[in-house]
Amino acid sequence: LTIVSNATGDYEAACVVLGRTGGTTAGSNTIVTDNDVLGRLIFTAADGVDMRATPAEIRSSVDDSSPAADAIAGNLEFYTNDGSGVAPTSRLIIAPNGSVGIGTTAPQSLLHVNGPADGTGYLKITDSVTGAGGGDGMRLGYNSGELRLQNFENSDIAFFLQTTERVTFKSDGNVGIGTTAPAGALHVRKTTANQPFAIFEDTGTNSN
Repeated sequence: LTIVSNATGDYEAACVVLGRTGGTTAGSNTIVTDNDVLGRLIFTAADGVDMRATPAEIRSSVDDSSPAADAIAGNLEFYTNDGSGVAPTSRLIIAPNGSVGIGTTAPQSLLHVNGPADGTGYLKITDSVTGAGGGDGMRLGYNSGELRLQNFENSDIAFFLQTTERVTFKSDGNVGIGTTAPAGALHVRKTTANQPFAIFEDTGTNSN
């Protein structure tokens, strides 16, 4: 299927429109309701018996509890199939406000990653230097009820404030504050005179 537009202007570009009304007759403009599926782009495959298997799907639905004339919020949802059944599963959604949910259909922030089980909701980052395997790069997420930042590389973890490295975790476990080359388990270095290295304060009434 090829669609070509020979015109100028964004609104004259070639397009495919998938629409839905809340009515049951041709020409109806009955308003849609919340969760109505507006359109689906379905990818099917022959499995030797029929073509019911759906490896992937893209779907848009109304995501608006109070739809009104010229003001209806919607989402865009992406489905894939892991081969365990005929129907695909929702994997990623773009909410009406632009937030992206991976593993959740109700993202609570600009990017919300939710794993289906303990230890699966990780965000992994690699590049051409680290490699892209399971034991490369870093990952950030929850496992066994605790927040984990894991560096799989034999390299440092550095915390920057603007362009200055303030805290460094060396690959040998040493920590440097104010230095990128800690000489011990904890190495604190300051360059400003007449300031304490550390302050320990206890405001409890029964402290020892």
